[in-house]
Amino acid sequence: MELTRETDWYKKNDENAKKDAEAAKEILIGHTNRSATAEAIKDLKFNEFIIKVMDHKIVVCGASEAGTLQAVEYFGANYVQQGTSLELPKDLVYIGSVDFTVSPETNASYEAIS
Repeated sequence: MELTRETDWYKKNDENAKKDAEAAKEILIGHTNRSATAEAIKDLKFNEFIIKVMDHKIVVCGASEAGTLQAVEYFGANYVQQGTSLELPKDLVYIGSVDFTVSPETNASYEAIS
């Protein structure tokens, strides 16, 4: 299966599009309009991020933008392997702490850019 990048947008009142989106296999990055994202992040503290497998969705999100960027980095470094497949435990729930000494804009420490 080939991965594609798409937006989470659909017309607000388009129930068929919403139903299709909820049924799709997706890696959800950041704050999306999918119910899986809302469920996964509902109890996150401001300084946390989560990587969670929920049925046919993988949620990669932080409570803040910095958290989401670090979640993506952690996901890539720890779960994405060289090759053609991605396998995660179906009960995976990883909650990480956000390092706010790292600038999300440059991905460099504040000391290095000040």
